[in-house]
Amino acid sequence: MRRLQSHMTDITNEVAGKSVSHVTQPGAQRFDVHFTDGSVLVIALAQGHLAAVLTCSRDDSSSGRRPSGPQPTRRQLDYLKFIAKYILRYGVSPAESDIARHFLVSPPSVNQMVHMLERRGFITRQPGIPRSITIVEDRKELVCSPQAAATGDLRLNALQRSAGANGSARSPRSRIARRR
Repeated sequence: MRRLQSHMTDITNEVAGKSVSHVTQPGAQRFDVHFTDGSVLVIALAQGHLAAVLTCSRDDSSSGRRPSGPQPTRRQLDYLKFIAKYILRYGVSPAESDIARHFLVSPPSVNQMVHMLERRGFITRQPGIPRSITIVEDRKELVCSPQAAATGDLRLNALQRSAGANGSARSPRSRIARRR
């Protein structure tokens, strides 16, 4: 019994903080919990007892396989690319209001998308801390290569230009300083 408790503690420590990608049920007495990092927790009923095994992900970058876990939709990828380019340009994460301005959507829409990106394991945030969005390390290859990120632009779109919005070349901090 002591060995079983230590085994379960090991599994608990291994899965703590991981984001679940999806759950499958390959058989009547088994289900698999897939995590965004590629690891899988298999839970099965064997001889009247529950058994749990965690298979850890391996770095298969040499095999040329597609990254495991959920893939972003086209719109989610647009948001991820914008966040990456914004961080590259300004050195700080965008505020949700910056994202709303860029995509010409309402603040609740941005908030919902940011929560979805976080739930699916593409980004992380620190609750209560503004501008704390970071793209998860093992998902950065989905966004773009370093060369593409360096050439990406964050210029105003045609609608924003016609509305007279300016100051896109300024950093977010300089806009704050001007208000004071």
